[in-house]
Amino acid sequence: MNPESLNAMSRNFWNSAILRAGLKLDVFGLLENNGSKAAGISGSELSEVIGAD
Repeated sequence: MNPESLNAMSRNFWNSAILRAGLKLDVFGLLENNGSKAAGISGSELSEVIGAD
């Protein structure tokens, strides 16, 4: 396996891990239910809403 293939595989893993975390923390539900209001939320506000540090 060449280095570029290994890097691509690693990036794909992290992309799926981010999606899984978003699902587990219901980030997507929050965004869907709050529409444009949620679009303006900061990272610290979002972490407070979902109970993350």
